[in-house]
Amino acid sequence: MSIHMFARRICLLLLLLAPFSVSAQSTSDLRKQVANLTQDVNALRGLLGSLRIEVESLQRENAQLKAAIKRSAAAQSSQADVLRQVDARIAAVKAELLREDAETRKDIISSVKKQMDSLASQVEVSLKKIAISGGGSTSSSVPPPAFTEDYPKDGIMYLVESGDTLSGIAAKHNSRVSWIRSANKIVDANRDLHAGETIFVPQKD
Repeated sequence: MSIHMFARRICLLLLLLAPFSVSAQSTSDLRKQVANLTQDVNALRGLLGSLRIEVESLQRENAQLKAAIKRSAAAQSSQADVLRQVDARIAAVKAELLREDAETRKDIISSVKKQMDSLASQVEVSLKKIAISGGGSTSSSVPPPAFTEDYPKDGIMYLVESGDTLSGIAAKHNSRVSWIRSANKIVDANRDLHAGETIFVPQKD
C-alpha cells in the first residue's frame, strides 16, 4: 500500500468519525490537522519522486560507465593483438634478411674461389707453355715469380680497367704488388692482367 493511499484512508476515517465524537471546534482543528498531514504526505511523495529520478539517473550513468569500460578493454585488447602481429612480422623480416645475407656471402665466396681456381689453372697452363716453347732461349732462364700465401686474406674484388697496372691498383687500394700477384697468380701483368676481369686485392687491416 502506498503512502498516498494510506493517508487518504486516514483522512476519510477521521472525517466519518468527526460528527459523533467531537464538537464543531474540534472538527475544524481535526480538518486542519488532516490538511497538514496531506501536505506532509504530498511533500513526501515529491521527495520520493525526486529520489526515484536520481536513482534512475545513477543507474543510467552506471550502465554508460560499464559500457565505456567494456569498449576501452576491447580497444586495448585489439591494440595488443596488432602490436603482437607487428612484432611477429618484424621478427620474420629480420630472419629472412639474415638468411638472404648469409646466402649472398656464401655465393660471393664461392664465385671468388671459382675465379681464383680458374686463374690458377690458366697460370699453370701458361707456365707449361712457356717452359715447352722457350727451350734454351734466354727468357726461359728467368724463373717465374714465386707465389706465396703470405698476404692479407681480407680485401676487395676489383674490376680491372683499361690501362690499369699492378702498382697503380696497389697504390689506389692500400695494397702491395706482391700481394696482388700472389693472390691472383699473376706471372706477367702485361699478359695476364686484362680489362674487364675481376681480381682480388688484399688490404691491410
